[in-house]
Parts: sequence; C-alpha cells; structure tokens
Amino acid sequence: MRSGMTAAMAFAALACAAQASAQGFKPPPPPTTSAPTRAYVSDTQLAQLFTAFCIKAFPDASAVDAALQVRSQAAMTPEQARPYLPDGSGKGWLVRTSDSLFAVTVENTPNQTCAVQQMTPDGLRDVAGLVAAIKAHVEPSKGKIVVVAPDKATPTDGPETRFWGYGVLTADDVPVEQFGVYVSDFKGKPPLPWTPFAGKGSGVAVKFTRTILAG
Repeated sequence: MRSGMTAAMAFAALACAAQASAQGFKPPPPPTTSAPTRAYVSDTQLAQLFTAFCIKAFPDASAVDAALQVRSQAAMTPEQARPYLPDGSGKGWLVRTSDSLFAVTVENTPNQTCAVQQMTPDGLRDVAGLVAAIKAHVEPSKGKIVVVAPDKATPTDGPETRFWGYGVLTADDVPVEQFGVYVSDFKGKPPLPWTPFAGKGSGVAVKFTRTILAG
C-alpha cells in the first residue's frame, strides 16, 4: 500500500517544530471525525505491534527478526515488498493476528525507517496508543516531542493520504527522530490482500512510522 507521500516530505517541518517546542506537546485532532455510520477502530493493536517492532527492536536487525519470529508472519518477496518501500530498498513482512493483517517494513535508506500498517474499514478513533508509546520511548532520554505540521496528497493513481507526525528533539533542540501517521482512504477500492479487512467501509489504511534521522 503506497501512502502517496513519503516521510522525507515532512523532515523540513522539524526545523520549524524545534522553534515551537517551548509551546509543549499538543497532539493534533483525530484523523477522522466521529460519525455513527462509520466503523472506526482502536489503534491499540497497531500501536502494540509498532512498539514491539519499531520502537523496542528497530534499528537492530536481529532484534526485529527475533520479534517477528514470535508472531504469525510471512516474509515478502522483493517484488511483494516494493509497493511498501517507495523510498528505497528494504524488507517487508505480513503479520497475521486473530482478527487483522499488518504489514511490517524496514527501509534501508540513509534515514532508516520502520513502519507498521493496517487496513481498517474507516480509520481510527484516535492515536492514543501511539502517543503513549512515543512518550514512554522519549521520556527516559529527557528529549522533547513536537508536532509536525499535517500534509495531504491526492495522487491520480492512488488513495488520498493525510499525514502528520511527531518530531523528537534532544534537550538542545536537535532533531533525531520522527514518528509519522499516514491515513490513506481507498474510497471503497482497497487492493489485495487488504480487501477483506475493509469490511463494508471505505477501506482506510493506517500506517505508523519511525524514522531515525541521519546525522
């Protein structure tokens, strides 16, 4: 599932975010507006897998492999992984749980990126699980969390994708990491193998990313 935009598009916003860091960490609103006719899901399971693979294990390749071994997963072939790795080479896996399917990818680019994504009927209610995971990751190092300005892309050959993120700064306001949220609406036409997981909804893919910025 290509997102329609890449994490690199948001890196420049971290400089502005650093200048605004004194304002404190204020999460943006949820990616969707609540409506009783839509099937929004919790980000709990997505955030748990993201924490296991992309926060606790990544960027240690052996640790990522070990974390995957305890899950029901299948490695993607290079051809299967290519649509998930628009920024360069890397690896991908499909991870099956009792009620959903997830794609895990690790990009081998100068700015290393780990991502976990899931197809949902209509998106997430909120990203509370992700925010809690980021805070738990950053607090021991006494770093700062700032919000990266949202963006949107509407390609002619793909889903409409909205992005926002969270920058991680050192105590001296140096950007060191970025966490991203990508919400891609397939407008009722999600691709395989994701079609069954859209249910009767529009088919909204949600991807969490962690990028370690090259020094």
